[in-house]
Amino acid sequence: MNSSTGVWTNQSSQWDRVGPPLRPCLEDHQLMERGIHEVASKKKRLRALVMGVTPEMARLKWPDETDLLAVDKSQHMIDSVWPGYPNPGEGVLCGNWLDLPLEKHSRDLAVSDGPFGVLRFPHEYYDVLKQLKRVLTTDGIFVFRIFARPEKEEKASEIYEAALNGNIGNFHVFKLRLLMAMQPDSRAGVRTGDVWEEWEHNGPGSKTLSDKCGWPVEQINTIEAYRGQNDIYSFPTLQEILAILDESGFEILRCTEPAYELGERCPTLTCKV
Repeated sequence: MNSSTGVWTNQSSQWDRVGPPLRPCLEDHQLMERGIHEVASKKKRLRALVMGVTPEMARLKWPDETDLLAVDKSQHMIDSVWPGYPNPGEGVLCGNWLDLPLEKHSRDLAVSDGPFGVLRFPHEYYDVLKQLKRVLTTDGIFVFRIFARPEKEEKASEIYEAALNGNIGNFHVFKLRLLMAMQPDSRAGVRTGDVWEEWEHNGPGSKTLSDKCGWPVEQINTIEAYRGQNDIYSFPTLQEILAILDESGFEILRCTEPAYELGERCPTLTCKV
């Protein structure tokens, strides 16, 4: 992710306790690798851009001699979670996605995990896609996973009830559903501090949730990263995201849903410039 300040400073210290679907798993890797190797098969040497420093992006099955560069605006996140490619500390640049410090047509491929969730809808979506069109080659491909809000809205109380009744598989699914439920609309997004306030005042509490669901308290307490934070996440619907991609001149080649719980909200898209 193109990390902002408070939340992502907190998240970096607890990244090992974050799991799917908030963090990509093997199925997500395979969906991304399909796009990677389709592009690489046509290139002598693949020039790849990673949007953000999600560590799993460095560990994808990159072809030999890939020229890989990750860009994230948080030096703290870079220092804390980026494993380096091909060697520790390599393949990364501190920079803003809204003004990518890269030359025109200098990358064959861009990949990212959940990049739009940390952008303001819709203007920053358009701005980032404009930057990608500039730095990607004329036949460039953008492969990315999204977090898409369902058309039918949920209430926080419904999510608490589902969890306590054993109908949610893990706390990461729970947290993503709660984030989406707390968003009034795509333009407003959801303030992470408000999610913590809702959890603190109306949620079942860490011990109750752990006892009822069998989830580790250490994972449940990752929601503490949101306490008092002003970072805004945005969760448009899939149709809203597809419309922006189309208006920005990207051809959607594939939209694939993974089979895991909440996979319908976490599809991987492959788009052509």
